[in-house]
Amino acid sequence: MSVELLYVFQNEKKVFAAADHSYKQTLVVATRGGKTNSFAVFFRLGVTDSPQPHEIEQDVLKGDAHALRLTPNDAKENSPETYALTELRTTQDMEVFRSLYLNAFRLGEAYHSWKFDFSQDFNMTTHSKLFIPAN
Repeated sequence: MSVELLYVFQNEKKVFAAADHSYKQTLVVATRGGKTNSFAVFFRLGVTDSPQPHEIEQDVLKGDAHALRLTPNDAKENSPETYALTELRTTQDMEVFRSLYLNAFRLGEAYHSWKFDFSQDFNMTTHSKLFIPAN
């Protein structure tokens, strides 16, 4: 299978009446056979950018100029275990993000000989019984 396009939007304008607006809708355009070398990604997220029904057709059929081009390696580098994609809007966003994930390490990963110990200090939520109310 060759992935051609991922189009992701929030249902703020009730394109799908039965779908809650807090869930993202994703349209995947793929062809049988072949290999995915790169694919277009178009994120329309948030209240102000949520598409009207007629805009979805325009975006999918004619919006390739506004879409980002990603590779399977982008997904792998971003999220080696799940191949998750970060919702980016512009080519500049993508370049900055690529620079970050190619030149950094993720929390929880072993990095050279550094030893990390993650902990939490006292806070009023999880340790409320330890804080005595003032009179």
